[in-house]
Amino acid sequence: MIGTKLSLVWEAGSDLWTQGAPLHMSVDGAARCWICRAPPVPVVALFPDSRQAATFLEDWRSLFPAEHAEYLQEIPLTPQGVANSALAVQRGETLVRWRQEKGLLAATGGALLGTVSRSGGEVTLTAGRDYDRDALIDWLVHSGYTRSDLVWAPGQFVIRGFILDIYDPSYAHPVRLEFFDDTLESVRGFSSRSQKSVGVLEEICIHSLTTVREATALDFICPSTEEGEDQGIEGAVHFLLFEPSKIEASALAYEQLWNEIAAENRGSPSPSWESASIRMGSFPALRIT
Repeated sequence: MIGTKLSLVWEAGSDLWTQGAPLHMSVDGAARCWICRAPPVPVVALFPDSRQAATFLEDWRSLFPAEHAEYLQEIPLTPQGVANSALAVQRGETLVRWRQEKGLLAATGGALLGTVSRSGGEVTLTAGRDYDRDALIDWLVHSGYTRSDLVWAPGQFVIRGFILDIYDPSYAHPVRLEFFDDTLESVRGFSSRSQKSVGVLEEICIHSLTTVREATALDFICPSTEEGEDQGIEGAVHFLLFEPSKIEASALAYEQLWNEIAAENRGSPSPSWESASIRMGSFPALRIT
């Protein structure tokens, strides 16, 4: 283990990044954000559990609101979670935004093992235009959305008279479409908890939950080892592992539980943490202890 007085991880030499060297920096809480602020490259920050990853992201957005950051949530280890296509699409859209905007991605080892998907289609709805509501509802059903009494989770929709609520997993909030006959009068985002409006939109794109590509998170983060190598260390995705031994332990537990659920429900097995570690080893990394 290498002791260091570096104030930023980006001050570490390229040889340390290439080796995936362990660094003892004695940081916790918001101090973790300070040591990796202003990332010059796309970076994936891994944590032992979802609580630490979410707390890190909250601190990051509070301290550095101008610096783009995303959070890749884990798929819940339940039969419903493992089979939930909406969550897979939501995770895929998160990674697409991160790849486009660069910046920082906070995640756990388990989040890297779960499935991600890309949407198989979309429909754009604009306030003031006419739409066949029956055709729209039929499209939602055939696109994988589930009709419900109340929209509270991604992948659900509700129809009540001239009001249609849809929770597209690509967005942080569901949307409420208010019609007058076939005319779409308004489009509003709203909170699934309070049901209160959070903003008015002129237009919304609803994504299908049927998928054209299903893969692991690492397939999106680093499409191929060769791509990372061709970019050189300056342009490649960099990994920061906070408490790496705990990350490995929690990821192995996640992998085991996923496979038990998949075996009982005829689902697909999880990628191994060992293979994920080997793949990450082809990219610059530091192990923060």
